[in-house]
Amino acid sequence: YSGPERRKFKRIKDPLMCGFRIRAHKAGDPKSAYHEVDVRDLGAGGLYFYFDESLHVGELIDIEVSFAAAKKPLECVGQILRIEGIERGGLTLVAASFIEINNEERKLLDEVIEKFCNEQGY
Repeated sequence: YSGPERRKFKRIKDPLMCGFRIRAHKAGDPKSAYHEVDVRDLGAGGLYFYFDESLHVGELIDIEVSFAAAKKPLECVGQILRIEGIERGGLTLVAASFIEINNEERKLLDEVIEKFCNEQGY
């Protein structure tokens, strides 16, 4: 794509790991295990990651991202926006937006992304 950038937020495009689990559908449902995933793209509005199991658009996930520069991981709730075709050894690309993120977490994410973009020159 060579057109103008349409995204609202700056993004980290270097490899990054994060964990997530699918939220329980009803109170009392067992929580799923955390999955470690390779994040392809992270911005203040959400993330894009590789995954090898079935997810569904609209599904809610608990997200945890650790940054070397932060004392504690970012924790928030995301929602699956889209799932793209199979790539890299059977993995699908999954886009999720952050739908529940408190002000402290948002500030941490903004600071980390700004620092990374400044260091990388973009």
